[in-house]
Amino acid sequence: MKPRAIIFFDLDGTLLIGPNQIDESSLEAIKLLRQAGYLPVIATGRARHEIESVLEQTGIEALITMNGQYVVNANELIYSNPLKVADMNALKEAALSKNYNVTYYSDAEITSERADDQWTELNYQSLHSSYPQHRPQLYTEKEIYLMLLMTKEPDPELLTGFTQFSFLRNTPYGYDVVPKGASKAVGILQFIEQQGFEGIPTYAFGDGINDMEMFKLVDKGVAMGNAVAPLKEIAHHITDDFKQSGIYNGLKHYGLI
Repeated sequence: MKPRAIIFFDLDGTLLIGPNQIDESSLEAIKLLRQAGYLPVIATGRARHEIESVLEQTGIEALITMNGQYVVNANELIYSNPLKVADMNALKEAALSKNYNVTYYSDAEITSERADDQWTELNYQSLHSSYPQHRPQLYTEKEIYLMLLMTKEPDPELLTGFTQFSFLRNTPYGYDVVPKGASKAVGILQFIEQQGFEGIPTYAFGDGINDMEMFKLVDKGVAMGNAVAPLKEIAHHITDDFKQSGIYNGLKHYGLI
């Protein structure tokens, strides 16, 4: 049976209010959505292996992960779009020459080019995560769907010189790096098409720059009260802060619960 509508939820700063912590009002909202015949979907920059606790708490099985690079439903891989080894190697060499670190995301692990880096430490602290293991060769061994470029200040030479990538500022300490044109929106389109969900109303909740393309795609984009200004500017509705029942109140605004 097809859902009445599909609701996509970002995690950090949206569904998550702390380390793998979800507000009780949001858990209740997800329960009510299911009971009413709606489909909740996670749409995140994170990899699946980082969010197992979230999946257990919510029971959500449909996942747009690594900014649309890896899409799963009920443990079935629907779509993946790995980075090219030659492109990653070129970016890595350029980054290291400027004293920037990079990290690599496969479907099962995250590793770091350097064993000790200030901005990498701060980045993962901000995400309530531990420093990735030091295993630079991961990108030559497994398919990589997301890289992080660790630099606090924008570097025009890198950001404009590597046209094969899209760079998304997701924390104050680094950029998410995906193939040019990749985004949560691309992953969502693949999910909708391959599940036969065309024509079903879509909603999205988010707070960051990497939610921009998703908001442009769905029927209704709901920005959290704590969202960045550019996302609020294109949102159809601005709800409350993520720690003040923003999810619940946003869903209630549209009559979904």
